[in-house]
Amino acid sequence: MSKPQKKLPVLKVITSGLACLFVGFLIVIVVPNFVRATHQTAANGCINNLRQLDSAKEQWKLETGKKNGDVPTEADLTPYIKLDSNGKLPKCPGGGLYTLNQIGEDPKCSIGTSAWPNNHILNDTNNTWWFNFKAAWHRIFGNLSQIV
Repeated sequence: MSKPQKKLPVLKVITSGLACLFVGFLIVIVVPNFVRATHQTAANGCINNLRQLDSAKEQWKLETGKKNGDVPTEADLTPYIKLDSNGKLPKCPGGGLYTLNQIGEDPKCSIGTSAWPNNHILNDTNNTWWFNFKAAWHRIFGNLSQIV
């Protein structure tokens, strides 16, 4: 005759079921939020790099007497921007490639979609303060290079 099998107490079954449910619930919430935060961090880093590139373009324009429509090279901007450890212009943390564009036009990232969370756009609606500041700056100091 076989030994009678012990039955698990109902409390242990309920407790282990709730623990599995809790872990599953945490995974459902934590993983998407972590992925979203990672993408948003890369997008914010990209936007900050685009701001630095735009500022370097403006400084290059003022110091060299260039006008809107002139296109700087990477070598032209290296004195005006903090370089990475290899002596290069900053790279997009999301893996995009930067296009400097001509003076008067914002630099762009190849990712550059406004679909959140990959909004690698300098004048995106999430960054209107920078756009307003830049517009005010150009209203006040826009013709400074023509005076000098």
